[in-house]
Amino acid sequence: MCSKPDIESYWATWWPCTTPSFSTIMRRDRFQLLRIFLHFNDNEKRIEKGNDGYDPLYKIKPIFDIVNSQLTDVYGPGPYTSFDEAMRLFKGRWAFKQYNPKKPVKWGIKNYMLAESHTGYILKQRPYVGKGTVTPQDGRLVTEQLVIEMCAEFGEGMVVYMDNFYMSPRLVKELKESGKGACGTVRVDRRGMPQDIKGKKLTKEDPPYFTQTTDGDILCVSWQDTKRVTMLSSINDNKVFVKEVFSSGSGII
Repeated sequence: MCSKPDIESYWATWWPCTTPSFSTIMRRDRFQLLRIFLHFNDNEKRIEKGNDGYDPLYKIKPIFDIVNSQLTDVYGPGPYTSFDEAMRLFKGRWAFKQYNPKKPVKWGIKNYMLAESHTGYILKQRPYVGKGTVTPQDGRLVTEQLVIEMCAEFGEGMVVYMDNFYMSPRLVKELKESGKGACGTVRVDRRGMPQDIKGKKLTKEDPPYFTQTTDGDILCVSWQDTKRVTMLSSINDNKVFVKEVFSSGSGII
């Protein structure tokens, strides 16, 4: 609300720049002294980079864990959620700072987030810290492991929507086995995708093509829009509805 060029400016006494509220609460030198000694973890116990157990987030890990746990403690989410990554604006020096020209915030820290679809409320988040962000298990892809871990604490009935960066037949099957649903676009070259969908030729005039994945009763549908769109779902069936929209005086659109 009151942005200034540096910390000292908040204690400025020159009348065009003064903001008296700060100086009435705390002296400038005391505030800066507290900033120097503000820590959230014990630096003497920190494991140095290059050693087993090194955590890039060690200095803020306790407060980050508290915030992450409180997100679900103070709010009961609905069943429909969305999993994606988001950029948090950050222009400082950090080895894992990302640049993504497709995001509204192009420079910053990439966060993987699980959010409630209806409200956008964040239920779980994990910052990207390179290869150590997540360790794949049981032959999973890194993206599959991310979704599995961040959805693990939620019970049956949860539905996760995601894009083709994360979606795969194996991931949908694992979520389904744990009582969770999944739906979203998928890349046709993912392992477990039906062979007939890969070579299927479609035009805009063709109806959607329905099939199942090779390792389970997971619905796979593909259709031709501006480009080819393929989706997986464990919560839908293969029913198609034809909808006619009428415009007054101009017939069917």
